Amino acid sequence: MMPTSSINNIGLEATREKWQAHWSNALTEADLNYLATIAHCTTIRLPIGYFTLGPDFAQHTPFAMSPGQVYTNAWSAVVNMVRRCHTHGIGVLLDFHACPGGANAESHSGISTRKAELWGTDFNLSLAERCLCFIAQEIKNRGLEGVVGLQLCNEAISDAPGMYDWYDSVIASIAQVDSTISIYISDAWDLSRAAEYSLRKNTTATSAIKSLINPVIVDTHRYYVFSAEDARKIPLQIIDQISSTELSELETPKTGNVFEQRGAVGVFVGEWSCALAPTTWAQVTPSQRKDLTKELGNLQAKRWRSQGPATGGGAFWTYDTVWCNGKECRGREEWNFREQVDTGAITPPSWLRLSRGEVLRRVKEAEKLRSRLMVKAMGEHEAYWDARSGKSAYFEHWRYGDGWHQGWCDARDFFAGRANGLIPTAEKAVGIGCRFGVKAKKEDTVVGADKIGFLDLWILKRMRDEGRAGVGDRDREGCEFGWEWEHGFRKGVCDFEHVVRIEEE
Repeated sequence: MMPTSSINNIGLEATREKWQAHWSNALTEADLNYLATIAHCTTIRLPIGYFTLGPDFAQHTPFAMSPGQVYTNAWSAVVNMVRRCHTHGIGVLLDFHACPGGANAESHSGISTRKAELWGTDFNLSLAERCLCFIAQEIKNRGLEGVVGLQLCNEAISDAPGMYDWYDSVIASIAQVDSTISIYISDAWDLSRAAEYSLRKNTTATSAIKSLINPVIVDTHRYYVFSAEDARKIPLQIIDQISSTELSELETPKTGNVFEQRGAVGVFVGEWSCALAPTTWAQVTPSQRKDLTKELGNLQAKRWRSQGPATGGGAFWTYDTVWCNGKECRGREEWNFREQVDTGAITPPSWLRLSRGEVLRRVKEAEKLRSRLMVKAMGEHEAYWDARSGKSAYFEHWRYGDGWHQGWCDARDFFAGRANGLIPTAEKAVGIGCRFGVKAKKEDTVVGADKIGFLDLWILKRMRDEGRAGVGDRDREGCEFGWEWEHGFRKGVCDFEHVVRIEEE
């Protein structure tokens, strides 16, 4: 946001104080408690700009001189917000939303020139890379464990010239700083192409393992407001479209088979809403609109987190619409996450509402069944392949067992992480006792449970760990039967989630 007008009206110091007050109060403790204990959010996507990093990064840009001075303490405010979110058990995806020159021609790209001048401009591309490396260094040096990822740019224009070459350069540079940070890339409105790129980056090839490339996740956005085609549809058509075809680009061999594809894809729906075009809503009554909005919101939330093993959820735009005007904000309340949660249009999955005692009870009961379920899974696996290929065929079924055990344990550790204190929680006391000022029992405190997101990427990580499953170039140190380990891992995860009842409703 360019502060020139404010500087001209009230001066630099007053403007800086005004901006800093806004950053300090952008998320109050009440907001964080709401996000953690009512909405049960596990992650927020925080948009920042190159100017957020301070005056040194604004030189030779429109934010040089006085405008850049307003942001002297902006990065410290971001660091503070990350840490505050982390104490509430909420991760932060740092979204480099406003790049030098703009990744797109819209005003939200950080500049009002209506030009996307990041692309094809060496100075802007170089500055953006320097900014991203600085952020990566800060994440590492400051120990910002609450950062779940770093997004390189937001909503790149279609066919942005040189975009993937720039991605290559930035990812390689960040890997030299910290190869563990998850990198999010804009799909530039072409999810299929971006998914292919993600697959090439997230590879099992030995060369990639040795060069320590960061995990690469695709950020894609889903709106049903702006196109003429969507504006002609009725709400039920859009709901059917989401249910049947959205993210269908992932329903290919690219997902669900890391060993055979020699890589993994990760996809995050970085922006979505409950808004539809006025012409769409005009075709139903106000009472129908309320119910259809609930169906639309809950369907999307479920679809974005569970549409196959490549997906890992999404981020609603936006938390709270303090003000809104113009065509982008028609149906303002349907852009407001908080209002949609309060009306039931977005509800968290049941496992995020579990108490500590219930989480630990389910884990205990699951562990009693583990040996029997593993023997059953092993028997079914061996019987299937013996029947299909003959008992004389050579397999390494022990790999399936190793994979099943690892998958079960990983799913269990994710599920119980908050209950066991591995992830901070903003604990919410429940039960009648707390209403009378009586401290609730620790086991009755709602902490929630987690499941593995981006499952394919997690499997890739486990395959890389200490050479599990024999990943690597097959003609050298690779293993022919790594697929058995992967099948076992997926079955172990599935069996655990079934027993503790965190499958999608």
